[in-house]
Amino acid sequence: MASRRLRVLLTLGAALVVAAGLSLALGAKAVPPGDVWHALWWPGGGENDLIVRSLRVPRTVLGVLAGVALGIAGALMQGHTRNPLADPGLLGVTQGAAFAMVLGIVAFGVSGTRASIWLGVGGALAASVAVFAIGLAAGGRRGGSPPLTLALAGAAVSALLYALTSALVLLDEQAMDTFRFWQAGSLAGRGAGPAWQVAPFVAAGLVLALANARGLNALALGEDVARSLGRNVWAVRVVGLAAVTSLTAGAVAACGALAFVGLVVPHLARALSGPDHRWLLPYAGLLGAVLLLVADVIGRLVARPGELAVGVVLALLGAPFLIALVRRAAPATARSAGRARALRVRALLRPPEARPPLPRPSVRPRPRADRPEIRLPEARAYRIGGASWLVRPRPAAVALACLAALAALTAAHLGLGDVRLPLGEILRALGGDGGAHFVVVDLRLPRVLTGALVGAAFGLSGAITQAVSRNPLASPDILGVTSGAGVCVVALIVATGSAYGGVSGAVADVGVPTAAVAGGLVGAAAVHALAWRRGLDGYRLVLVGIGVAAVFTNVTHWLLTAGDVNDTARAMVWITGSLHGRGWEHVVPVAVALAVLVPVALGLSRTLAALRFGDETALALGVRLGRARAALLLVAVLLAAVATASAGPIAFVALTAPQIALRVARTPHPPLLVSALTGAVLTAAADLVARTVFAPAELPVGVVTAALGAPYLIHLLWRGSGRRAAARTLT
Repeated sequence: MASRRLRVLLTLGAALVVAAGLSLALGAKAVPPGDVWHALWWPGGGENDLIVRSLRVPRTVLGVLAGVALGIAGALMQGHTRNPLADPGLLGVTQGAAFAMVLGIVAFGVSGTRASIWLGVGGALAASVAVFAIGLAAGGRRGGSPPLTLALAGAAVSALLYALTSALVLLDEQAMDTFRFWQAGSLAGRGAGPAWQVAPFVAAGLVLALANARGLNALALGEDVARSLGRNVWAVRVVGLAAVTSLTAGAVAACGALAFVGLVVPHLARALSGPDHRWLLPYAGLLGAVLLLVADVIGRLVARPGELAVGVVLALLGAPFLIALVRRAAPATARSAGRARALRVRALLRPPEARPPLPRPSVRPRPRADRPEIRLPEARAYRIGGASWLVRPRPAAVALACLAALAALTAAHLGLGDVRLPLGEILRALGGDGGAHFVVVDLRLPRVLTGALVGAAFGLSGAITQAVSRNPLASPDILGVTSGAGVCVVALIVATGSAYGGVSGAVADVGVPTAAVAGGLVGAAAVHALAWRRGLDGYRLVLVGIGVAAVFTNVTHWLLTAGDVNDTARAMVWITGSLHGRGWEHVVPVAVALAVLVPVALGLSRTLAALRFGDETALALGVRLGRARAALLLVAVLLAAVATASAGPIAFVALTAPQIALRVARTPHPPLLVSALTGAVLTAAADLVARTVFAPAELPVGVVTAALGAPYLIHLLWRGSGRRAAARTLT
């Protein structure tokens, strides 16, 4: 086994040498291999010597450094969080770098690559320290910042920084122009300076990563086993996350958001090396460097004399490999079905007296460190005629509180604005009298209803997606809905230019929503078609969704660089999510979708509850996994598609609303109705802040949803740590 792994490692090293040679020889002007060799060792000052030594050598070195750094950082991140959706940006590194660079441009007028890189490194390090501090405080030092807590803290901080960055770039044209090119990711125009600047961070990260490999192997067996093997779990976590921070900070500060390398390469490397991180980390580093250099060369060749952004090429290259790799694996659903059938047959063949008794735990299991202990209150049964249902007091109380909050927010929406209206005037306008009828009924009421309904749709869609995939970081993004809608709408806006997507009147009202719905459904259909193989497996669905969403997202980033700044601003407002100018024509589609799909989702809630316990348990309970997952995901896709068409892909609602609902209601899994109501409250509150606090200016609602939802999720994580600490003290 070791000899085979060594041969594969040497093969990858040879592939890196070939990729580096291609990067030196190919581009807008091809340089013969002999001239490349001569320029490297015996430069004479000719044109080819200048091209190779001054332009392509620094670019190639930077590509190798960034590829190695992101590949290893991604493998470390997925190992520490035990989550296939984890990438190096999950610690807030990417968004921290972006925010620091944009803040430097807006507040201090910083310009130039060197200064921007130092700002990016500083912002990345600060964001990572904040995420780890929150995860450590929420998880407790003894637990060493549990994976789920750390992942949610990273997602919350990243969303908060994304909101702040979006607000800055929408207010400053120069910052937007710089940010859109940085966001696409590129190695172009980098001299020798950036490589020298980031080399110390990459070197330090490599040393820490290699030192962390054995400890990470022990953690893969479980924290208790790792402690029994003499490992300090807290120290292993700190070293690993310090390595991720150092590696990613240098790479993204110099090259932009190339997160797809750290997301996909670890899966490819794991297929070659297995789970041993002593081999997985070198494999991931070499594969990351090869993939990044090959993508950079292809980007130079396909658009000569210009070039295509390396982030787009990375997605177009890496996504098919990831999808093919996932599809080759035997479906987990089929394996689970076979095991479950075998167990049932063996049990039936045994005589009753030979069947082993069911085990009864004598000791109460300890609660997981990354989630507060759940004590379910006794449910109360209600019956009307032939129908009966169970109601748990706390989730019901939370739902009523959300409805009360929605009523208060609606009243505030109707009364606040450029024209402040007293409650009596609002009631008369709703009744059809008074001079404020147009302001209340035609302008403000449809906007607040659209926001609440869209938030409910996103919250319910996120709860279903997280339950089916059994992943707290899952959202409709991995189903291809929001990314597919985004690429179609941005293409429409950039291609036609002017006004709102170059259209006006009825065409504008119909064109953008139609493009959003069509793109969302096409994206979701692509994900499901590629993930289907004798059934729909949750793990395979997640990985295929990552690949498809990455392609759409990077194409969107490239389209943003292709248009002028005004078109980019309009497109970014839509991508972020906005409720500006929403009327009754936006309320009706979402209301109809919720009226039809909410009863369907509630009817499938028993099936969803069975799926949460795993495939084998669900099969034993008689659930048809393929049909059940397809039906639930269809509901989630339709909800997300209609909501995106009405208000754009509002950031963070589908991800955070189910997690907030889970922690407030104190249920084992995100409750569907409470998740929907939480999403509605979050969106309505964010729109009220966006419309009134910054008046007469107005921010997109997606910026404020992240700015409000992220701190509240952090607060819940922190408060949960206090409850666990108190429980440990009492016991």
